[in-house]
Amino acid sequence: MPWEGASYVEKLLQAVPPKYVAAASLTTLVYDNLITLDQEISTVWRASWSTGKILFLLNRYVALIVSSVAFVAQTHPNPSINFCHPWYYIESFASIFGLVVVQIILMLRTYALYKRSRVILFSLFALCAVCSGSMTILAGLFSVRVFYHENPLPELVGPNIIGMGCLKDCRGCLGLLQAFYVPMLVFDGTVFILTFISAVQYSRENIHIAFLTMLYRDGFLYFTGSLSITC
Repeated sequence: MPWEGASYVEKLLQAVPPKYVAAASLTTLVYDNLITLDQEISTVWRASWSTGKILFLLNRYVALIVSSVAFVAQTHPNPSINFCHPWYYIESFASIFGLVVVQIILMLRTYALYKRSRVILFSLFALCAVCSGSMTILAGLFSVRVFYHENPLPELVGPNIIGMGCLKDCRGCLGLLQAFYVPMLVFDGTVFILTFISAVQYSRENIHIAFLTMLYRDGFLYFTGSLSITC
């Protein structure tokens, strides 16, 4: 299926930035894992198995797997179309799984801040299920519209210069892509509001605990980062 609306060279140039994004993401994750590996070994690996330990390891290493898959798909020298499709599915649904893990962690953090309120726990669990299901459906709708191109100019941009990577295209996908991030933003926004209310309540009660301060700080930083990415 030919590209429309742009020349081959323009399309190839548009495919370059995602390669740098994939490389930067993987480099950052590997660097972060390496500089904190000693702390992880001493505090997590030696601890007994628990829900918290499992969630931590999933959150830490699923993201690394997703970034590695994205990097391979973006930099593989002249990959075939048959190669690209499986990698796309792995990356997409592993990303959703990673987001669900993050949502569960945020849910449990909020549950703890509200003194293990079952109303908060069940409400956030229901919201998490709805948001995760919505993202999975949208990702499925997106995936059936995605197609890939063979390298149209192998003599211009070949493996000796830069890995071509998978040349992905999709028609009518902009709306789906924008809608994909809405459920995540709704869940993160709900957690942010609940965290803010909890912070105000503890402040009025003049309760100052270093661990709570860390939870509030990290929660606000996470929401700020999530908002900047989704918007």
